[in-house]
Amino acid sequence: MRIDLECLNEYILSLIPEDRYRETFLGIREYLTRGGKRFRPLILLLTYGNFRGYYHDILYHAAIVELFHNFTLIHDDIEDGSELRRGKPTLHKQYGIPLALNAGDALYTLIFQMVARLDDRKLRELYVSNFFEVVEGQAMDIYWRETKYFPTEEEYMKMISKKTGALIGLSMYLGAYLAGVDDMRYMELGRDIGIAFQIQDDLLNLLSPPEYGKKWADDITEGKRTMMIIHALRRLDRDAAERLREILNSGSDSEDIKREAIDLIKRGKGIQYAREFLKKKFQKIHKNIQELFTTRNHYGEELVEMIRNMEVRKR
Repeated sequence: MRIDLECLNEYILSLIPEDRYRETFLGIREYLTRGGKRFRPLILLLTYGNFRGYYHDILYHAAIVELFHNFTLIHDDIEDGSELRRGKPTLHKQYGIPLALNAGDALYTLIFQMVARLDDRKLRELYVSNFFEVVEGQAMDIYWRETKYFPTEEEYMKMISKKTGALIGLSMYLGAYLAGVDDMRYMELGRDIGIAFQIQDDLLNLLSPPEYGKKWADDITEGKRTMMIIHALRRLDRDAAERLREILNSGSDSEDIKREAIDLIKRGKGIQYAREFLKKKFQKIHKNIQELFTTRNHYGEELVEMIRNMEVRKR
């Protein structure tokens, strides 16, 4: 890999003042060392590197997007009642909900301090508006579950475009913008990548073995409304659709119940539909990469390779 991930990780960790504010940033440094794909900062750095031939001068921006992503994970895990994150207990399982919430808040405040230091007003506004979109998308996702509402596919696409697509779109756009290329098509390409990433993540949650790093099929337990479920509900007969809704609203962690839900989703062609959607979405992504990255160096080639690997990922 052309990007030095160890250097990036060390830089990100150097920004967390856990030694000085132990109770405030409790567990954050360890949380950040658990791995993760660093997908968002890599998109930013590789896009920038494709135009400039180097990237070390924008690590600050790569850190902002990665720290914000991790902040959302801490709070998402609390909101979803998740027990594992990257194969280890979630922060609130380690330290309790009050301390985990506060640590997430501290990280969020640190991020906004970093954004506030930027001289470029357009960049500050871009960060804030896209951060708000992520929060808005999460609110939609939670609201549907809490009110037992099942969205349309159009509503679902709007939600993931915000919750997952906004930050990935911002990352690609920033890579181009900071390199002197101000073109919103990079934002749209990044959003498409984010949409594909989320739908694939939803598929893997149902189909991957326990080594995936989360509880098997915990999206069923959490009652998440995914593309597969929305499509299956349209295709199933009334009794089967009602049973699937009942399972998703029950919060059951029973493996037998989760298998029943997955069988219903398969019967309603939900998994097949999502796979067909992803095939078309990746075709569009590759076409747009060809158009927007007409001249490539090794950073551009690594970006293309990363998207190809994402297309076939198993975890």
